[in-house]
Amino acid sequence: MRKIIFVISGIVFGVLILFIVVPSIGKPRYSEQIAYYRPAWLSNDEIAYVKVIEHGTYHYDRLSSAANEFERLEKKELQICSTDINGSYEKIIKNIVINYKRFSDKTIRWEDKAFEGVTVINYISVNYKRQLIAFSADCFNKRAIFLMNFDGTNTKKITYKGYKPKLSPNGTKILYVTARSYVNSKYEDIKKNLRSDEWDKVSSLRDYYITEWSLWSMDTDGSNREKIISDSDIYTFVWHPDGERIIYVNEKEKKKYIVNLSDKSKEGFNLFPGEQNTDGAKIIVVGNVIYYGPSSLFLKLKNIPSGAQFSPDGTKLVGGPTGDIRADICVVNADGTGLKALKISSKVDH
Repeated sequence: MRKIIFVISGIVFGVLILFIVVPSIGKPRYSEQIAYYRPAWLSNDEIAYVKVIEHGTYHYDRLSSAANEFERLEKKELQICSTDINGSYEKIIKNIVINYKRFSDKTIRWEDKAFEGVTVINYISVNYKRQLIAFSADCFNKRAIFLMNFDGTNTKKITYKGYKPKLSPNGTKILYVTARSYVNSKYEDIKKNLRSDEWDKVSSLRDYYITEWSLWSMDTDGSNREKIISDSDIYTFVWHPDGERIIYVNEKEKKKYIVNLSDKSKEGFNLFPGEQNTDGAKIIVVGNVIYYGPSSLFLKLKNIPSGAQFSPDGTKLVGGPTGDIRADICVVNADGTGLKALKISSKVDH
């Protein structure tokens, strides 16, 4: 009798192992990871931003709880969306869908051939007068610039070489930057006298490669491309409100320069103390806007959202995380009050 009970117990235990424990080992689970970045004002009450949704599966091992050990990306959605200043809705303006081969990170298909090669949207710029959105994206190991209407229509690629597009005040031109990297000449002679293991250390130095940044302008149809200036230490750049000049900041020199587009002449100015953060480390160039007004405003803002931009009427700022809120996108009044989170990264397992 005991032997029969022992056999039956063994069978029951085996069934439990077969149907409960074994399926849980390596069982695929579906996951969505969502992130938000690069907010920009569409109007005084509406904000555009980039939203990335990564769809994938992972094999959950209940015995070791190694939930993400075998995660695989299956689909990625690169979206440009909009919402109001309260985050009460979300509207998709453009959605670039990338499908990946199962159990591989190799890209196999873009659902819209117009965006073939695009893997990341890295910057957006808005002109609310002409209802235009320009954005740059990593595309076939280069950075391309696209232009579209506020509703996502009439999308076109206007250059294969460009980054950080910024629409002019009247919306007829785009300011953008390109980069060229080369080996610092001072290391050429050193290389001849070094062993290979020593050379590896030298080639990893920060100044081994020099990156030369160049500012360019072009019409919104991609024509009339013109190089404005080259500077290896460009920190940020913007259009002057008159649309006839540009302003850029040289991080190394701690100077701002105003360049006339007509003759490419430039004039340099020292940055005044009001353009320092509270820690004194960074120049305050608020997102796409170099602030022209009283510096006392920034002395009141202890937690400016990163990459912040003024609304068209100058009453609000939108940007990334601050010291008070760990959100992807935040909004705050220009006087520092009313700080609130609009969008927060998330992960959903199914």
